[in-house]
Amino acid sequence: MADWSVLPGWSVFTSVAVWGAFDSQNFLRCAQCEKISFRTFKEPLDLDLDQARTNLDYSTKNIPTHGKDLYTKILISKTETFVLKNLRWRAFFFFNPDIKCREKETYGFNSSNPPPAIQELKEFENELTELISNIKFKKASISSFQKRLKKDIDNIKKDDHLYVPADKSCNFYRLINPCKPEIGKISKHILERIVTTIQEKTNANQWRNTKDVLNWFEKINNKNDHTFISFDICDFYPSINESLLDQALQFASQYTTITAEEQHIIKHTKKTTLYHNCTPWRKKTSNFDVTMGSYDGAETCELVGLFLLSQLKEIDANVGLYRDDGLVACRLTPRQAENTKKRICEVFQNYGLKISIEANKKIVNFLDVTLDLRNDSYKPYKKPNDNVSYIHKCSNHPPVVIKNLPKSIMKRINTNSKNE
Repeated sequence: MADWSVLPGWSVFTSVAVWGAFDSQNFLRCAQCEKISFRTFKEPLDLDLDQARTNLDYSTKNIPTHGKDLYTKILISKTETFVLKNLRWRAFFFFNPDIKCREKETYGFNSSNPPPAIQELKEFENELTELISNIKFKKASISSFQKRLKKDIDNIKKDDHLYVPADKSCNFYRLINPCKPEIGKISKHILERIVTTIQEKTNANQWRNTKDVLNWFEKINNKNDHTFISFDICDFYPSINESLLDQALQFASQYTTITAEEQHIIKHTKKTTLYHNCTPWRKKTSNFDVTMGSYDGAETCELVGLFLLSQLKEIDANVGLYRDDGLVACRLTPRQAENTKKRICEVFQNYGLKISIEANKKIVNFLDVTLDLRNDSYKPYKKPNDNVSYIHKCSNHPPVVIKNLPKSIMKRINTNSKNE
């Protein structure tokens, strides 16, 4: 079940409420505006905006049944991409093996050059076009769930309120991403290479998912003699300043080459701006900001995390980090564990970061699992207010997805569970 906070007077953003394929971060960015500290935020902060909670009682990942026109439009677009942008280029280099593609760093962007027409594909393209034009549609019976879904979509589109996914209702939300420059895609590509290289050369315990955490947990010997120290970096993204990023890049340069141009690109993407009615809103301090939801935000966080892990090496403990969540397994007395806790706090304080930390724990909730050192077990974990909601069987997902959903759920539960 999804909880949504409703803000009146924000109809300018309602056009982004496209059901079934939306990015929830878009809604959060539109509404959050508390901690950016822009000079002209005084005016909207003085407004008395009431919020109400709307519970949809079903997963927002359900897909509605679309009409003939939209289906045909998408089919034509996908076919054009398949033939013109993929098949023709492959055929061109297949029939011309002597022509080699220029090795040029594209940072993940596709070529803007149109592929040449291939005579051998002409008949195939004509038949494919004829196939699309001759597609027949039949009227399908609409389930009661799809009718309800369509009704909710229409109501949201017509509503003057802004709907934002939220686990709580408060008067204002922090603006987590005032801008999203396209150059962030290039920065993301560069940072992915840097992070991957450092991870391979240092074998740092930087986790990407729950599976990595469970593999780390399984390798702990004599678990009953160990205790956990868990910590969370408070406001990690906005707390990364330019000085900390510079130190992280300097650390990374020990393991891989980072050109001056690449450093400039990475830092340039952190210059954030916000415009309202053609007027720029400026922050009180610097315009440097690592924003959540940006193209390279997660990769920047991982790079800084690797740097922080290198600074924690002096602590004689098994430390791991998943973005802003950290976990330590140590074989220490309670007093020694408390001293280690203080040393961890000092390391983060040296870089202007605040953490919430707990020591001498035998059981800890980390990501979406509960780890128990007493009996070498783990099980799935969810937050108290996190109500699980699955895709409805009448959702317009591909049949194979609906069919395999129970198996996927069972596999995930089994993977995240161990009782011996």
